[in-house]
This record gives sequence, C-alpha cells and structure tokens, in this order.
Amino acid sequence: MGVERKEVVLKWSKGIVTFVILIMILRLWHLQIIKGDELRKLSEQNRVRIQKIYAPRGTIFDRKGRVLAETRPSFNLYIIPEDIRDFNETVDGLAKLLKIDREEIVEKLRLSKNMPPSFPVKIKSDLSIDEVAKVEAHRIYLPGVTVQIEPKRYYPYGEAIAHLIGYVSEISSEELKTHKDYSPGDYIGKYGLEKAYEEYLRGKDGEKRVEVDATGKEVRVLKTDEPVPGNNLYLNLDLDIQLAIDRVMEKRRGAAIVLDTKSGGVLALVSRPSFDPNRLVSGITKEEWKKLITDKTYPLQNRVIQGRYPPGSTFKLAVALAGLEKGVIDEKTSFLCRGGLLFGNRFFRCWREKGHGSVSLHRAIVESCDVYFYNLGLKLGVDRIHEMADLLGVTDLTGIDLPGEKRGFVPSSAWKLKALGQRWYEGETLSVAIGQGAVWLTPIGMASLASLIANDGVFYKPQIVNRIVSPEGKVIKVFKPEVKRKLEIKEEALKVIKKAMWGVVNEPNGTAYGSRTPTVEMCGKTGTAQTASAALSKGDHAWFVAFAPFSNPEIAMSILVEYGGHGSSSAAPVARLVTQEYFKEAKTLKEARAFDR
Repeated sequence: MGVERKEVVLKWSKGIVTFVILIMILRLWHLQIIKGDELRKLSEQNRVRIQKIYAPRGTIFDRKGRVLAETRPSFNLYIIPEDIRDFNETVDGLAKLLKIDREEIVEKLRLSKNMPPSFPVKIKSDLSIDEVAKVEAHRIYLPGVTVQIEPKRYYPYGEAIAHLIGYVSEISSEELKTHKDYSPGDYIGKYGLEKAYEEYLRGKDGEKRVEVDATGKEVRVLKTDEPVPGNNLYLNLDLDIQLAIDRVMEKRRGAAIVLDTKSGGVLALVSRPSFDPNRLVSGITKEEWKKLITDKTYPLQNRVIQGRYPPGSTFKLAVALAGLEKGVIDEKTSFLCRGGLLFGNRFFRCWREKGHGSVSLHRAIVESCDVYFYNLGLKLGVDRIHEMADLLGVTDLTGIDLPGEKRGFVPSSAWKLKALGQRWYEGETLSVAIGQGAVWLTPIGMASLASLIANDGVFYKPQIVNRIVSPEGKVIKVFKPEVKRKLEIKEEALKVIKKAMWGVVNEPNGTAYGSRTPTVEMCGKTGTAQTASAALSKGDHAWFVAFAPFSNPEIAMSILVEYGGHGSSSAAPVARLVTQEYFKEAKTLKEARAFDR
C-alpha cells in the first residue's frame, strides 16, 4: 500500500513538473516570439534615449543685412517623467526652489502624457545663471530634473519692430491639435512674420542617441543627427526709417507705413503702443499676459493693418477723384464757402469759421475746405462715393504678407437698408464726403490710395519679405513686384489731384506747408478726424497721407496719430522726417555710385 502511494505521488510530481516546464516554455515563447519586438524596444528605451536637438530658426535681416531676429543660447529646464522617483517630492521641490506655480508644472506634464515616459518635458525657459546654479546644487534631491542649453529667439530692436517681426512662443495645446509634426515644448510663430513664414523659418530638428545609466545620467553618445537651421528672410524694410519713425511715435498712439511706389516693398511699419517680443519668447506669467491683453491702449493690436478709423479730410482725395471721373466737376468748378453749409435744419461747419470764399477744387484740397466737399458729396451721392472707394481699393485687403489684416468700410444706401432697415438720408452724405460718419479705413488702406495716386493708377501689393535664402546661401524664393490694382481712370483727373497734393505741402496756404522739405518736393493731404472721445477731451485723430518726390514718386506713406489733433501739426512732421531720411540715404547712394564710376 505504501509502495503504491509512493508511485502515485511520484507520478503526480512528474506531471506537475512537466506542466510547470511546459508553462515556462510557453511563457518564454510568448515573451521572445510574440512580445519580443515590443520588449526589445522597452529595453532599448531604458538603456538608450533620444534627445531632440532644436534647430535654430532662420535669421531675419533688413534690406541692408542688419539683423532683426536671431537666436541666442538659452538654459531651459526639463523634467523626464521616467526618472521621477516621487512625483510630489520632485514637483513641490522644483516649484519651491524656482518659485514656479505648481499647477503650471503639473499642467505641462499633463499635456505630455501621450509622449514616451523618457520624453523631456519643458518646464521653464531661459533660466538665469542663479537659477541654473540652484538646480545643479539640488540635483541629487530632484531626480528627473535636467537643464539643457538650446537656441532661443532674440529680437535686438524689441518694441520698435514687434508688430512687423512678431514673436515665437511655446506651442499651445490647441495648436498641437492642428500641427501634428510639433511636440509639447516646441516653439512656433505666434504673430507677424514669425507666424506668416513659420514653415520657412522653423528648420528641421536633429537628435542625439545617448546611453544612460539606471539614474538617467548620460554615459556616452551613440549617434548624433545634426539639426538643419531654418531659412533666412531678407526684408524690404529699411531699419533707419523704421527707427526714425519709432522714435517720434514712441510716446504716442498711432501707426505709420511707408511703401515703395514702384514695387510695393514695405520700407517701414510702426504701430504704437507696442510690446517687448523678447518677454513673450522667454515666457510671461498668467498675470502678466492678462495685463497685456486687457491693456486699454491695445499694445498687441497692429494698428497699421487692423486699426480702423474715420479718415477725415484725407478721404477728400477719393471724393475728388469720384467727382472728376464721373464728370460731376472739373478742375475749375467752384463753390462758395461762408464758414459752413445750411442743409435742412442743420448747419454743417467748415473748419475755417470765416469761410474760404469762392473755392475751386485745387484750393479746396490745398486748404481742405469742407464746404466744397459738402457740395460735391451732394452732387455725387453716397453710392457713387462708395463705388469710387471700391474702385480705388481703400476698403479692400491689400494682401500684405502679415496675418490679421482687416478691411475698411465706406457705406452705401444698399448697406444701410440691409443692415439697419432704413433708407439713406442726404444729410448723411455730407459727413461721408469729408471722411466722417460711417467711414472706417485702415492706415495701410490710405497708404495704398497715396501710392496709387503717385503711381498714376497702378498699385503694387505691399510686400515685407524680399527673398528667402537657405542657410547655405541658396536663394529659395524671390518676391517680385505684383500689381494689385491698375485703374483705367482719367489721366487728367490724377494730374489734378497730384498737383493739389503738391500744393498742400508747398504752397503758403497749404495745410502742411510747415512740413515742406528744402530738397525734396513732398506731396500730401492732411486730415483731422473727429472721434467719439473728443467729448472726453482726448482730441481728434491726426492723419497725413503723402508721396515724394512730385516728379517720378518713389515712396508713399500714411501716418496716423490717435488723438493727435490736427494732421498738419502731428502727422505731417512725421512724413517730413521719413522723406528726409529716405532721400538723404538715396543721395548718399547716388554719390557713392558716381564716385565708383
């Protein structure tokens, strides 16, 4: 009986051992054959890590090769989730050490939850030397925390070029949804040229394969794929003119743009108040960002392409062209100005209380007589003024290579009926005829009008970037002048307007006579636009549109000073400064070329 029991136990023991061995064989087969590739990758990740090497963004230059945007080295703070031993200890310790909001750290880690655990999560950019020293001194207590040196965007001229160049910042969670080839912590163009030319400026990131030990410390480099820097942009911008305008506008609110009439090249673009793009690159707190976006002076708004204002008397140029083109008036047509016009039961005043007397078109533009244009507006009617505004393109998008441009607006009877369900009244036309009422135009729209008049009915699309060049110096793309609008308009009509604009600056009675230049015949039109804020003692908007010289014009511009009062005293002097700066340089270049010959 005892022998039989032993045989049974032995038999069962053999069966159990055989079963266990079979299970082990099956498990090994599953691990090596079925799960082999996956486990091999996991093992490789524990031993080898791939570190991204960020590509420097392309450099942005002005027309003379002066640097407007470049890269500099930056110390950036990362957390590698895989190396964290105690989540709360690391996060709380880092937040306390560098005075970072704990929730901000947690949020950045959360956004990277779909990335491999060995993926470095950027926590803070641009650490100071003191902050780097603190992190290094506490590394033993902060497993998973590392500091890397990477390229950082830098703008040497800060606020002076902010609305034109723009800025880059870390990609947001919303942007990650539409930019699949970006990762959390990557930088992307958010504004201006940085955004418009992101695909050219970005470059291609490289990577480094490194072997690490159990603590995540780098042991050796296995392989390095170098990054490819982004392409460089060469602009039409003239930094001397840009800075000259910015110095004058720095303490004001307003906008200025200068165009090359023969190509559409943007020589300068200034919007004030401005902001420091370097602060946005380095990263600002939520409180700082909130303060910036709620600032009542709207520093983030590019007033040149997004600000819409009543154009005041500068709009009289469009109304005069409508009158000449439609045959409603000619150069000799005169109206009597006695300081205003009684229409219905309302007296529409002229800016000169004692009146201008009998006024022809030339003098009406030179001295900016409101009564002349009240009468002309009544003869034309609002719809013909609207048609001419459309024809001239002042309400259209110019197509400038910046994101966010807005259209202007000039009313019509059909618009009012559709929008408000009301018919148009003739009394409203009087306000429209002098650039008031429901007329809202942008500074770039008015610059396009000045350029079109100067260039005899031809307007070129405004272009900031002249060419794109690879890091090796190969020209990738050249932006050739592109005709945006070519008007079939009476040649004589344009001559009359140009001659009158010459008189505005160069005749003793001209409203901008004080801004004439001794060497170059600048031509222009002043404007003073009433605002709702005038009742609050903020004043009226000051305008000036201009081109120079009178013969064969080379530049056209539009200057707006918010609450600046009169265009003659606030805006026209800025145009004089631009003209002097541009032609001083042009003269120097001509003299240099003559000497070379």
